[in-house]
Amino acid sequence: MQKKLLACLLVAPVAGTAMADISIETFPPTEAPSLTTTPGSDFKYNFDNGNGLLAPVGTGTVTLSKVKLYPGAYKLTLAGCDNIKLEIDGISVKKEAEGEYTFTIGGNSEKDVTVKISADNPSLGFGYKKATLDIVLDEATLKEISTALQAELDKVVLKPFSEHNNDAALKSEAEGYNKTKSDIKAKIDKIADNTLTLEDYNSFQLWNGAEGCTIATEISNLSTKVGEFNEKVTVANKHAESDEYYNGVMTNVVGAFEKKIIALKEKIANNEFLKGVMDNDLDSLQARLDEIEVKFNEAQKTHSCNRAENYPMANPYFEVTKTWANIQAKYDNAVADQDAWTNYMSVLGDFRVFYAAEVDSINAQKGVEGVTGDPFATKKGDYLKAVQTIFDANNSAYDGNTLALGSPAETLNTAAEAIKAEGTVRGEITAKVNEFKAFVEQQNTAYTAAAKEYKDLTDQFATAIKDVTVPTSQKVDYEAREKAVDDALKALDAFYKDAYGKTDIKAGETMWPEYQANVDAVTTALEYLKNAIKSYEGINGLATELDKVQAQIEENGKELDKLAKGEFAFKLVEKLGATKTELDNAIAALEPGQDTADIKKQIGEYEAAAKVIFEALNGAIAKYNGFADDIKAYEDFIGKKTLIIGKTEADAFRTDDENTQLKALKEKLAGFATAINAVTSLDNQACYAQAVILDGDYKSWTLDVAAAKGNFAQLATKANEKFAQGEVDKQVALIDELKKAGLEGIDLVPVDKLTGEMSAAETAVTAAGQDIDALAKCDTQLQDVVNHCAKFNAQVMAYKTEIDKIADVQGQLTAAAAVNDTTMDPAKTYFTKAIAGYEEDLSKLIEDLSAALYNESIEINADGTTNFSKPANTLDTVGEELEKTIKMNQANYDELLVKSQNVLKHIDTVIEFINKNCQNEEKRAEYVNSLNTIKSTDLAKVDLEMTGDFGKGGLNAAAKGGYINKYDAILEAASKVQTDFDGEVSGLNEATAGAWKESIAKLRADKDAAVNVYNAFYYDIQNKGYREFISDALQSHAHLFDYAPQITKLEGEIQKYIDDCNASDYVFSEDDFKKNALNNIEAMGTSIANDVDALVKSLNQVSADYWTDKSDYRGGVYTALTQSMAAAGMFDTENTGKIPVLNKTLLGKCPVLQGVIDSYNDALTKHTAAEKATAEAAEPIYKTYTSQMGFAMDAIADCLDAVVYNDNVEKALEAAADLLWNSYYKDFSDKAKADKDSVGTAAAYKSATAEQKEAATKAIQEVIDKADAYNSEATAEDANTLSVLQDNGKAALDGFDDEIEAILAKLAKQSEANAAATELYNQYTGDNGIIPGFNSDLQKLVDYAASLAADSQQKTIAAINKVKTAIEALDGFVNKHQGDLATEENAAEAESLKKAVEDAFNGTETVKGAYAEVREAETSLLEGLTVKVRVAYNNAKASEANWGETSPSEMEAKIAAAMEKIAGLKALTDTEFQTTAQGLETDLCNYLGQLEAIYTPSDTNPAAVDAQARLTKKYEQVKAALEAAEAAISQCEPSVQEEYAEAYQPIAGELANVQNEYSNAGNKVVALEGNFAADLDAVQKAIDDKKAEIEAANQAALNEKAIAANAVALQAQVDELKKQLEEIRSYLSTYQLDTPEQYGSELAMIDRMIGQMQTVLTTMVDDKTLAADTTLPIAEQIKYMLTNLNYNGHNDAVKCVNGLATTAINDARTAMAGAHMLAADREKLSAQLNAAVALQSKANQSVDEANTAYQSSAQTADDLDKFFAVVEQAITDLTKAENDARAVTEGVYNSEFTPGDVTLDPDGDVNITDVQQVLTWVGEGVTYDELLAKNPQQAYAADMNGNKNLDIADAVAILNIVIDDLNNTKAAPRYLAKDIKMSADNNIALALNGNEDGIREYAVLVNNATTFVAGQLDLKVSAGMEIVDIELTGRAADHELYRFDNSTGARVIVASMSNAALDGNSGALLIVRTRGAGNLEVDGAIFADKHATGFGLGNEGLSGIDSITESCQNVKERIYNVAGQAMNRLQRGINIIRKSDGTTTKEMH
Repeated sequence: MQKKLLACLLVAPVAGTAMADISIETFPPTEAPSLTTTPGSDFKYNFDNGNGLLAPVGTGTVTLSKVKLYPGAYKLTLAGCDNIKLEIDGISVKKEAEGEYTFTIGGNSEKDVTVKISADNPSLGFGYKKATLDIVLDEATLKEISTALQAELDKVVLKPFSEHNNDAALKSEAEGYNKTKSDIKAKIDKIADNTLTLEDYNSFQLWNGAEGCTIATEISNLSTKVGEFNEKVTVANKHAESDEYYNGVMTNVVGAFEKKIIALKEKIANNEFLKGVMDNDLDSLQARLDEIEVKFNEAQKTHSCNRAENYPMANPYFEVTKTWANIQAKYDNAVADQDAWTNYMSVLGDFRVFYAAEVDSINAQKGVEGVTGDPFATKKGDYLKAVQTIFDANNSAYDGNTLALGSPAETLNTAAEAIKAEGTVRGEITAKVNEFKAFVEQQNTAYTAAAKEYKDLTDQFATAIKDVTVPTSQKVDYEAREKAVDDALKALDAFYKDAYGKTDIKAGETMWPEYQANVDAVTTALEYLKNAIKSYEGINGLATELDKVQAQIEENGKELDKLAKGEFAFKLVEKLGATKTELDNAIAALEPGQDTADIKKQIGEYEAAAKVIFEALNGAIAKYNGFADDIKAYEDFIGKKTLIIGKTEADAFRTDDENTQLKALKEKLAGFATAINAVTSLDNQACYAQAVILDGDYKSWTLDVAAAKGNFAQLATKANEKFAQGEVDKQVALIDELKKAGLEGIDLVPVDKLTGEMSAAETAVTAAGQDIDALAKCDTQLQDVVNHCAKFNAQVMAYKTEIDKIADVQGQLTAAAAVNDTTMDPAKTYFTKAIAGYEEDLSKLIEDLSAALYNESIEINADGTTNFSKPANTLDTVGEELEKTIKMNQANYDELLVKSQNVLKHIDTVIEFINKNCQNEEKRAEYVNSLNTIKSTDLAKVDLEMTGDFGKGGLNAAAKGGYINKYDAILEAASKVQTDFDGEVSGLNEATAGAWKESIAKLRADKDAAVNVYNAFYYDIQNKGYREFISDALQSHAHLFDYAPQITKLEGEIQKYIDDCNASDYVFSEDDFKKNALNNIEAMGTSIANDVDALVKSLNQVSADYWTDKSDYRGGVYTALTQSMAAAGMFDTENTGKIPVLNKTLLGKCPVLQGVIDSYNDALTKHTAAEKATAEAAEPIYKTYTSQMGFAMDAIADCLDAVVYNDNVEKALEAAADLLWNSYYKDFSDKAKADKDSVGTAAAYKSATAEQKEAATKAIQEVIDKADAYNSEATAEDANTLSVLQDNGKAALDGFDDEIEAILAKLAKQSEANAAATELYNQYTGDNGIIPGFNSDLQKLVDYAASLAADSQQKTIAAINKVKTAIEALDGFVNKHQGDLATEENAAEAESLKKAVEDAFNGTETVKGAYAEVREAETSLLEGLTVKVRVAYNNAKASEANWGETSPSEMEAKIAAAMEKIAGLKALTDTEFQTTAQGLETDLCNYLGQLEAIYTPSDTNPAAVDAQARLTKKYEQVKAALEAAEAAISQCEPSVQEEYAEAYQPIAGELANVQNEYSNAGNKVVALEGNFAADLDAVQKAIDDKKAEIEAANQAALNEKAIAANAVALQAQVDELKKQLEEIRSYLSTYQLDTPEQYGSELAMIDRMIGQMQTVLTTMVDDKTLAADTTLPIAEQIKYMLTNLNYNGHNDAVKCVNGLATTAINDARTAMAGAHMLAADREKLSAQLNAAVALQSKANQSVDEANTAYQSSAQTADDLDKFFAVVEQAITDLTKAENDARAVTEGVYNSEFTPGDVTLDPDGDVNITDVQQVLTWVGEGVTYDELLAKNPQQAYAADMNGNKNLDIADAVAILNIVIDDLNNTKAAPRYLAKDIKMSADNNIALALNGNEDGIREYAVLVNNATTFVAGQLDLKVSAGMEIVDIELTGRAADHELYRFDNSTGARVIVASMSNAALDGNSGALLIVRTRGAGNLEVDGAIFADKHATGFGLGNEGLSGIDSITESCQNVKERIYNVAGQAMNRLQRGINIIRKSDGTTTKEMH
C-alpha cells in the first residue's frame, strides 16, 4: 500500500515493504526550464500550464535547474509518458514501470538538483501529459521512529506539586512544558498516523532517523529544562509544606490568640479593675506569642529545603491554649468579683436611694396647684428631722468602707443579702413618710373643697348681681347688701387660706374648725342680696325683652350683609339705633312696682318696624342676586358650549359680545345695583316703599338672559356647522386631487357619504332654531361629521400608501417575465406560472383595497400599518426579488452542470487508469464495475434531483451548496476506489518467522508488567506528600521505559535479520536463529525482572524513611489532641483498650475527631502489616509489591495526613466540647427541672407549706439561673467550652446539682416538721379543738353577762375582753406558727398561752376569774340600785303622800329582803347567781317605780321614763350619724358605691334591735340603761368603723383613679418621646445620618434611655408603686436631647443635601466646560445652572439666618418649628437645585456634539464613517443651512472650521482627527481657517485631449503652489451632453475619486483616507470623457491642504494646449462593473479593469 509516508528513511526501496508517498505540489517548477537543442534542428517546445510536455522532435532536451529536493527516495510518475529519458544530476534514471522512475537524493539537507528530460530515441519526439513527483517512505520505519521518540518523550516527567505548593510562576512554567510536550506528542502522532505533509518531512528532518531528527532535539532540550524545573519544584514543595506548618502556627496560634487578646483587651479597655487584674497575664501571653513568631520567622528565613527542620519547638498550640484557658478562668473570676461588688454597691445604694427617695417623697409633697409658697414648710421640716433621726441611727450599719472592689464575691454577696433582708428601718421611715403624706392629703383635700366652695359662692354672687338694673331709690340698700356678701367672701377666703397647712383637722372631720361658720356667713348675706334683686325682676324683664328684639334685628342685619355680599352698604342696626336708645332710657328710668305696659308696647312696635324694613330689602337684594346668578350661569354656559372650530377660534367666538350680548346684560345688572343702593339710603318707611317698587321692576330680566343664551347657542352651532362643512370640503378636494393624480381606484371612494351626513346636519341645525338642547344634539352630529372626515382621510391616505407600495410590482413582474424568457425549461415554465399567480394576487389586492376603501373598513394599526400591509409588502418584496431568483436559479444550474461534467470526467479517468494498470482481470472487472455503478446510479440520481430543483426554481445558494457537496461525495467515492486499488497492490510478506513473535510478545508482557509496577507507584500513589517524597527514587528507575524501544529495536533487528536472509536466499538453522534472536530476548527478560525488583526494594527503603519523618510529628499531634480531649472528659473512662473510645455522648457524632484518632491508629496497624509483608516477601518480590511497605505507605500516608490539628479539627474539637457540654448541661437541666417540679408533686414534701415550697422552688430556680449564667458564659461567642470542660466545668454542674439536692433535703425536713406541726395545730384549731372550745366558753360568758344588768359595766367588759384577748393571743400564735408549732419552744409557748386563757376564765390564787368579775360587777350594780330604792323610800315617806296598797312597813320589809339576797349572792353558784340577780333587778326596779310614784304623781314609772328619754336621745344621735354615713356613700366613687351599697343595713338592723329592746324593757330599763347605752355606743362605733372603711376605700379608689390617669399620662409622655425618636430616626435615615459614624450612637443611647424609662414605668405600674404625682425626671433630659438631635440632624440634613447639590452643580460645570454645544443650548443651560447656583445660595443663606435666629431665641417649640420650616424649604430648594443641575448635565449630554462625529446616533467616536458621511453631503451638495434645519448637532459637528459651509476642508479636518494627525476626539479642534482662501498661484483649467467615436476626453489641470491633500469641483455639461467616465491621473495615485451626478453634470471629490498629498504642483488631475454635443465646464473648485485650510481655485477655462498626452500617461487603473459604471474597488462578480497602459481585462471575484 502506498500513502504519504516518509520515504527518506529508505534510501533504497526494499521489496515487499509498505510504502507511502508525499507529493511534491508543483512539478516541474513554474519557472521556464532552460532549453538545449541540437544545432540546426527544428525544435519546437511546448511547456503548458498543465504540467505537460510535448517535444515534436527528439533532438533537444529540457533541463530543470536548481530543483530543490530533500534527501530521500523519490518516484517520478509521468502520465502519458512517450519516449522519455530521465537524468538526475547527470545520472540516468531507470524506468521501473510504465511512466514511473525512482531515484534517491542523498545528504543531510535540502539540495539543488538538475533534472534533465530528453528523448530516449532522439529520432522521435517525446513528451508526457502530467508529471507527479512523490517522496517514497516506509511505514514500518515510521512506526519505529514514532515509538522511539514517544519512549524518549515519556521519560520527560514533570514533578507534581505538593498539596500546599501554589507557586503561580512554577505552575505557569509547568503549563508551558506540558504544552511543549503536547506539541511534540502531536508531531510524533503525525509520524505514527501517517499524516505527514511535505512541510513536516522537511521540518522534522526525518531522513536523519529517530536520533537525528529535529523532534529528538526538541525532546532532549525539553528533558533538560524539565530536569531543572523538577529541582525547583522539589525545593518549592518542601518550602510549601514548611510554609503550611509555619502558616498554621502563625494563623492558629499567633494570629488566633492575638485576636483573642485584642478582643479581651478591647472588652476590658474601659474597666480599670479588670485591666489591673488581667493586663499582666495578657501581656505575658502576648510576649510569648511574639517570641514564638520571632523564632518561627527566623527559621522561616533559612534557605534549607525543609525549613521545618529549623523550627525551634513543636506546635505550641496546646501550650498557648492551656495558658489562654487559665487567663479565661481568671477573667471569669474577676468579672464575678466585680459583678458582686457592683451588686453590693447597688444594694447599699438602693438602701441609700430608698432613704433619699423617701426624703424626696416628703419634699415632693406640695400644696394644691396655684398656691404660692410651700404651705407645709413647717410640718415638712418636722417630718424630715424625724426621718433623718431614724436613718442616722441605722446608716452606719451599712457602711461599705470595710469592703472594697476585689473583695471575694461570696463576702460581697453575703453583705448584700444582709442589707436586702433588713426591713425594720425601711418600715419605720416609710411609716413616718406615709403619716406626713396623709396630713398633706387631708389638708389638700380640705383646701381644694374650700377653694371650690369659695368659687361656687363667688360665682353665685357674680351671677346674682349680673345685669341687675337697680332703681335709683334702691341703690343705697342694694350696695349695702352687696358689700355684706363681698365682706363675708373675703373673710372666708382669708380663713381657709390661713388655716391651710397649719391648722389640724380633727379626727373624723373633713374641714378646719370654724370653717363652716364662715361659709354660713356668706350664704346668709347672699340670700339677703338675692331677695332684693328679685324685687327688680319686672324692670329686668323689659330689658331682656328689648335685648331679644335687638338680637333679632342684629341677626337680620347680618343676614342682609351676607345677602349683599359686599355690594350694598345698608346697616339695619344703625338705621334703628335712635329708637333703641329711647327705649333703653325709658327702661332705666323705671322704679320697682311701676307700670311697664307702655314701654312693652313700644318694644313691639319697634320689632315690627324692623321686620318690615328687613323683608323689603331682603326681597330686593335677593332679586339682584338671582339676576347676577343667571348672568353667571350664562357665562358658564358660554364657556362650556361645544365648539369644534379650534381652540383659538373658539376663544375668540366666546369673547365676541355680538355673539354673547353680555355687555348689555351686565349694564342692566349694574343699574339694578345703583337702584338698590339708592333705596338703602332712604329713611325707614321710604326705604321699604322703594324696595317694593324695585321688586316689581326687574322681573323680566331672567327672560333677557334666556334670549341671549338661545341666540348664542344658535350662533355657536352655526359656527360648528361652517367648520364641519370646511372639513368635508377638504376631503372632497383631496379626492379630486388624487383623481387628477391618477391614483388607481380612487374614483370609487364614497365621498357622498360625507356630503350626505353634512347635509343632514345642516337640516338639523336649521330645524333646531334656538332650542338649546336641540342645538347641543346638532353639535354632536357635527362633531361626528368632523370625526368621519378624519377617519375618511385616514382611510384614503392608508389606501394611497398601500397602492403606492405596490405601484411598481407589475413592472417588476414584467421585468422578471422578460428575464424568464431567457432561461430554459422546466424552470421557465415554473416561473411563468409563478408570475401569473403574483399578477393575480396583485389584481386581487387592488380589488380588495378598493372595496375596503369604499366601505371605509381598512384596518389601520397604531404603527401606521393596515390589514393590507402584509400582502402588499409580500408582493413588493416578491417583485423586487423574483428577477434575482430567476437569474440565480439559472446561473446555479449552469454551474452545477459544469460540476457534474467534471465528476463524470474524473470517473472516466479512473476507469481508464485501472484498465491500463490492473492486469488481473477479476480485480480489474471488480473495480471498473464499482466505478460504473457510481457513474450510472449515484451521479445520475444527483443529476436528476438537481434538475428537478431547477425546474421548481429552488436552486438558491443553499441548494447549490448541497449539490456541490453531493458531487464532491461522488468524486470522493471514485477517488476511494482508486485508493483501495493502490492498497491491494502489495509485496509478499514473510511467513517463516516462526514462534519468535510470541517470545517478543512475552518480553513485552514482562516489560509491561515492570512498567505497570512503575506506573502503579507513579499513578496509583494518590497521597501527594508521599508521591513527592518517593519521586526522586522512582525517577531513578524510569529506565524501565527504555525497554520498550529496546524491544522494538530488537524486534526490528530480528525482522531485518529475517528480511536480509530472505533477500540473499539464505536459510538459517535453529542455532543461528537462537544465537541471533532468541538469546537476546532471554537476556532482556532477565534484565527487566532484576530492574523491577530493585525498584520495589528501593521504594520499600524510601517509605521507611518517610514513616520516620512523618510519624513523629503526627504522633505528637495525636498525643496532644487525645490528651486535650481526655482532659475535657471526651473518652469512655471504662474503656481498657489502648485506643481511646469516645464516650457515649460523642460516639458517632464527631467524625472529624474520630477520623484523626482512627487515622492514626489505622496508620499504626497498616504500618505493622506492611512491615511484616515486606519482611516475608518471596523472590521475585515485585509480584507482591502492593502489600509491601513501599506501596502500602500510600494508604498509611493518607492516614498520617489525616492526623492534623487545623481549623477543621479545632472547630470539631470545639464542636465536640459544645456537644458534650450541652449534653452535660441538658442532663443537669432536665434533672434540675424534674427536681423543681418534684417540689409540688413528691410525697416527701407534701406537708411543706406553700411558702416553703415556693422558697425551695425559688432557691432551685436561683441555682438553675446560676447554672444558666455559667452555661451562658461557657457558651458565649467569645468563650471556649473546651477550656470550661478542661477546667472542671462538669464539676461545676455537679456542684449546682449538689446545691439543689441540699435544698430538697432541707425541704424534706421542713415537710416532716410541718406534719408534726399540723397535727398539733389541729389539736388547737380543729372542730373539737382547744381554741374552738375556748371560743364556745367565751360566748357562754358573754351570754351570761348579757343576761345581767352589769353587762355594760367596765368591769364586766374588761373581764370579757381579758378572756377574749387571751384566746386571740393563743389563736394568733398558733396560726402564726402553724408550720413550726411542733418545735419545743413553740409548743411550750402555745401551752403557756392556753394556760393564760384558762386562768382568764377561772382565775388564779391572786387574780379573779371572768365569771367572778361579772358577778362582782352585777352585785355592785344591785347594791347601787338598792341605794336608789332606799332614797326613793325616804322621799316617799317624807312626802306624806298616799302609799296606796303597799304600806311603808311592807316596802321596808321588801327592801330588807332584797338586801339580804344581795348579801347572799356570793355563796351561790353561777347559775343560781344569775337567776337571783335577774329577780333582784326586776324587784328593785319595780320598788323604785312604786316609791317615786308616791311623791311624783304619774301614770308611769318616772325613773323608767327618764331612762327611756336618755336612751332615745342617744338613739336619735346614732340614727342621724347612720343616715349621714349612708348619704355620704353617694358622694363616693361608683365602684365604692357599688361595693358598699348595703354596707350599713346590718348596722341599721342592729340599731333597730337596740331601740326595740330598750323601748320594751319596761321598768327594768332603769337597771339596763347602761347596757342599752353601751349597745348604742357599739352601733355608733360600727358606723364610725364602716365609715372609716368606706372613706379609706374611696380614697384608695380616688388614688387608683389618679394613679391610672397618671400612668396613662406618663405612658403618653413615653410614647410621645418614642414617636419623636422614630420620627427623628426616620428623618435622619432619609439622609443616611443614622449610621454609627453620624447619629446612630446618639439614637441608640436615647433609645436605651427611653427603654429604661419605659421599664421603670412598667415596673412601677406592675409593682403598684406608681403614685398619682409620680414623674419621670429623665423625660425632660430626653426631650432636651431629642430637641438637640433634631436640630443638629436638620442642620446636617441640609449639609447632606447641599453636598449633593454642590456635586451636581460642579458636575454640570465640568460637563459644560468640556462640551461642544449649540450656542443657544449653552446659553439656555448656563441660565439654568446659574439659577440652580442662586437657589443653592439662597437656601444656604436662609438656613444660616434661621440658625442665627434660633440660637438667639428662647428656643421654644415654636422657635424650633420655625427653624424646621426654613430647613425643609431649604432642602426642597437644594433638591431642586441638585435636580436642575443634573438636568443641566443631562442637557449637556443630550445637546453636546463631538466635532467630526456626524452620525445620527453620535457616540463621541470620530471615524472613517463620519468622513464618508461628510464627503457624501459635500458631494450631494447638502448645504450647512439645510443640515442645520434638519439636525443642528450634525451641522455643528460637520462644520469643522465654523464658516457655515460644508466643503472638502471640513472632511480633511475630520480625517485629521481620525488619523490623529492634528486633533483628537476628546480635545477641541485646533484653530482652522474659516474663509476659503484665493490665490493666483492656485488655479484650475480644462484641456481637450481628443475626440474619438463621439467620446470627448478632457484633462482637468490643477496648478497649485500650495500642497493639497483633497479637493472638490463641479463638472457642468450642456443639455444633451453626458459624462461617460472620470479617471484620476498619477498625481492622485494615493487618492480615491468620488463622483456625484446631478442635474448639471457631476460633483467630483478627490480624497485620500490617509490625507496623502497630491503629487506635483501642476498637470492633469482628472481625465473626463463625455458624449454628446456641447462643452464641459469646471466650476466651484475648492481644495484643502493638510491643515484643512480651504483654497478656492481660479478657473482658467478651456486650455489652448493642443495636446497634453504626456500629462495623462499616468492615468490610474480604473475598475468598472458590467454596466460600465466606475467603481472604487473590486466588487463581487465581474470586474472590468482598465489598466494604466490602456489594456483591459475582465476578472471574476
